[in-house]
Amino acid sequence: MEAPPPSPAVSTQRARPPTTLAVLLGVLLAVAALVGVGALLFAAIAAREEAGAWVRHSLEVEKETEEVAHLLAEAETGQRGFLLTDRDEYLAPYHDARDALPGHLAELRLLTKDNPRQQARLDRLAPLTAAKLDELEATVTLHARGEADAALARVRTEEGKRTMDAIRLLLQEVRVEEELLLEQRRRAMADAHARLLGRLAGGLLCIAAAIGGVVFLMLRSGRETAAREAQFRSIFEAASEGIWILDEDARITMANAAMSELLGYPLHDIVGRVYWEHFLFPEDVAFARELFQRRRKGISEATDLRFRHRSGRPVWTLLSARSIHGPGGSYRGALDFFTDITQRRMAEERGRFLAALGARFLEPTPPEELAT
Repeated sequence: MEAPPPSPAVSTQRARPPTTLAVLLGVLLAVAALVGVGALLFAAIAAREEAGAWVRHSLEVEKETEEVAHLLAEAETGQRGFLLTDRDEYLAPYHDARDALPGHLAELRLLTKDNPRQQARLDRLAPLTAAKLDELEATVTLHARGEADAALARVRTEEGKRTMDAIRLLLQEVRVEEELLLEQRRRAMADAHARLLGRLAGGLLCIAAAIGGVVFLMLRSGRETAAREAQFRSIFEAASEGIWILDEDARITMANAAMSELLGYPLHDIVGRVYWEHFLFPEDVAFARELFQRRRKGISEATDLRFRHRSGRPVWTLLSARSIHGPGGSYRGALDFFTDITQRRMAEERGRFLAALGARFLEPTPPEELAT
């Protein structure tokens, strides 16, 4: 990367140095805002995680419900195949399904222990499932003893069909209840996520306002003491968020170590550059220019902004921007804070993909297809 051009000198009217008390109050306000934002974010993240856990819980219930229906259909298919063909290989899926059913029924009961309505349905399902398995076992046993006519006569009574219809109806009720709960829980998760983002954006704006006030006071004063300069540098460099300061031409005049790590460039390759000319993907430049014009109008805001890392990979950030104005309200630049949200964006994309995939595989199979 070529050496950056020197930063243009900015002529600024010097005001009376701010008092130590003003700077101290600004720092205390920033610290208080940071603590408050941390507490709000912790509560919002906990709420989102709880909502997400309930969504996963409903999906597990639906999965177990489908597995019970599938195993019963497999057992019935194996029984019919054996009765019609007298071939023992049809008994393998029958025995496999019969052995697996108790475990899945127990898991379904455990998953729904918080829901009395579902537990009541499972109480009704248990004797029906036992009756169905007994009916299947009886016909298989009769046929194996050479009493094929007796086995078929038992099937023709339609006792097994009535029992299976009752089982399917109960499982459908379980499924419908969980689908309603799943929709409610997905809405709750979306609401929790929206609250989290709102608190994060609002908190960053508060922090930006507090630190921005301190930075502005320090930039106005040409007579700051070495201790005050060290104090500012300590706050600026110790910040875990990426921070930079732009001049009125959107040229970077200052950046901290977190910003260097975020972009993958050393600080000397960052300072002095117009950021959209070097650190964005071409398709994001127009959006960055629009943000710059809004800042010139004094609009402070929080929004997502994508950078191009030195390695070429995208880095998604939550940008909190605050305009800096000189005496008389003239625009002098901006103070920008960046939070890395790349993992969040990837998790959202992965969540949408898994939700779509789950919806596809959880779609009930028609009974007539299971019986063929």
